[in-house]
Amino acid sequence: MSTFDLTTPNGFNKLVGYRLVEWEVDKASVELNMTEDHLNGLGIAHGGVLLAGLDYVLGMSGCYRAPPAGRRLCMTITLTSNFISPLKGPLLRANARVTGGGKTIFFAEGEIVDGDNKLVATATGSFRRLRDKPTT
Repeated sequence: MSTFDLTTPNGFNKLVGYRLVEWEVDKASVELNMTEDHLNGLGIAHGGVLLAGLDYVLGMSGCYRAPPAGRRLCMTITLTSNFISPLKGPLLRANARVTGGGKTIFFAEGEIVDGDNKLVATATGSFRRLRDKPTT
């Protein structure tokens, strides 16, 4: 069985190109270098790319455990987004923080900014932490 490293995006997040750049208790940040593949027909960041980044970073904000505690996974229960302005430039940065919750369910909020720190989108969500899987 292969090992699973939460610090390295896998699956869809890897395909899109997101990378985790900051991660600590109740906080996370991811970045994406934009390419033509991330744009819609208007030549701006596709809303799905923005929403995927918000989902990823909000979930990661509530999943940190210091090594060697092991991995923690979560699944999205709700995600509400607001698109504020088009993304300009080649860099997307998404930041998130936990705002409340308990052992199993947590709430988070976050935003996407461009390379000039201009607000592009915001989101709030609720997430369910999953039980640990054995690492055998």
